[in-house]
Amino acid sequence: MFLCLPLFDDAALQKVLPQRLVRLWLQRTQEHRPGKAVSFVVGALALLLVFCSFVQLVMSFGGKPPAMAMAINESLAPLCIVNTYGLFAVMTTKREEIVIEGSDDGVEWREYTFKYKPGDVKQRPRWNFPHQPRLDWQMWFAALESPTRLPWFAHFLQRILENSPQVTELLESNPFPDKPPVYVRALYYDYTFASATDKENGVWWNRQLLGLYFPVVSLSGHQF
Repeated sequence: MFLCLPLFDDAALQKVLPQRLVRLWLQRTQEHRPGKAVSFVVGALALLLVFCSFVQLVMSFGGKPPAMAMAINESLAPLCIVNTYGLFAVMTTKREEIVIEGSDDGVEWREYTFKYKPGDVKQRPRWNFPHQPRLDWQMWFAALESPTRLPWFAHFLQRILENSPQVTELLESNPFPDKPPVYVRALYYDYTFASATDKENGVWWNRQLLGLYFPVVSLSGHQF
């Protein structure tokens, strides 16, 4: 925010600042002009920023700048003064999803489905704009991280084991409506869009099990 202050129009600032401060400001700006050395440094820095910004732009469109340009860009990268801007400047190319399951005996498992994120392969992708489902959104980010770095995920599973209505109401279905499960686990799947033929049969997704995302746990603290 501080860096944006010099961008305000001087004429507009003069209307809101005290006149004494305005006169002092105008006097000092008229008396102190930047020297040639300062102008040269500022100009060189500006050219460097424009150059690195152009390199970032080329890279964002899949281009490969020359090795020298990449070296200059990488040397300035720790300063974080030139970056690609945008909520998703870099997009993932895979759709990996977490599927949560509950069980009473650790043998037969039943799946919890979410309202918006992919789960049931026969559930058609839903339109959620302008609503932003917070839990479904966080589950997508969780699939990109290790659960050891996400303290909220273990608490989420604990609330499922408790059949907490504040949490289960955020889900599409609760396979244990009357009594909470004894165990829960989280599996890790790779999701891809189904073929046109599969969609005609009501199948929207293909999924392949990648492994266990979160081990089997219970409220008693038993984990295996």
